[in-house]
Formats: sequence, structure tokens, C-alpha cells
Amino acid sequence: MTRQFNVTIDPRKESYCFSFGSRDCYKLATGRCTFELTEDEYQQEKATCDSNYYNEARVGYCRELFEMMKDGGEYSATTSTGIDAHRKACGHIAFSQGQHRSCIAKKNQLHELHIDVLSNDGECLCSSCYIEKEEQERKRFWYVFKNSKKNKVVSSYITDDKL
Repeated sequence: MTRQFNVTIDPRKESYCFSFGSRDCYKLATGRCTFELTEDEYQQEKATCDSNYYNEARVGYCRELFEMMKDGGEYSATTSTGIDAHRKACGHIAFSQGQHRSCIAKKNQLHELHIDVLSNDGECLCSSCYIEKEEQERKRFWYVFKNSKKNKVVSSYITDDKL
């Protein structure tokens, strides 16, 4: 596995695998991304949002982080972001740190994103692709034996094209 340090990528051209759940993603908690809300809807949600315990699922979390990511901000493309990522065999980039920042950069069509450490893990699939492959194999196996669906895998891994 090779590692690159201080890499700048174009997030619009990359595909990601996130390990988001409803406790750390507003869209998975509500069905709509905070960036899909109009300003009026956002202000209304912000006034009634009671997701203090799960800070990352708050309606304002990603918008506030986006403000810090704009040029010259605390997490701009030219400074260290703390993002630790791994490029997988399927082409997706998975994260140890920084999945929200990467999702925000892609959703807002930012041209650059600084990644502190980008490892090439080209021998392994990302978790989402691995689980999908396993489910397909399991379906074929269970279809042959006409077994029930009781062994279905439930996952919180999701690729950016499904988010």
C-alpha cells in the first residue's frame, strides 16, 4: 500500500464510499440534504432542529463546515484538512477521517480538496462494493436453495452516487 501526503484532488471527479448513518448525516436522518433546502426551509429547520446529541445530523452542521471550507477558510483546499483517505480497488475513496468535508466538497462542486494522507489500497473493495458483491453472491446461493431472506446484510455504507 502506497501513501501520498498533502494531495489536492478535484472532488467533482472522484467517487466516495461513506460510512454515514442517520445519526451523522442530515439527509439520511430526514430524506433531504441540507444543501437541497431553500434558505427559508433551512431557517425553519434550524429553528426547530433538536438534534443536539447527534451534532453531525444537525441541519446546520454541513452548511457551517462548508463556510469553513471556502477559500481562505479553516479547511480550505490549500491548508491541512485532517482528511485521511484510502483509494480502493473499485475506484471509490473511503475515509478514516474527513468524510463530511469530502461529501460537502462534492455536493458544492468545489474544484479542490486537500487530503493530508491518501493511501492506495488497490487490492480491496470499499465496504459498500464489498457488501453489494457479497449480497449478490448470497442471493444466488440462497436462490438455488430457496432459503428465506433472514440472512440479509444491513449496512450503513453508502456511495456518493446514492447519497
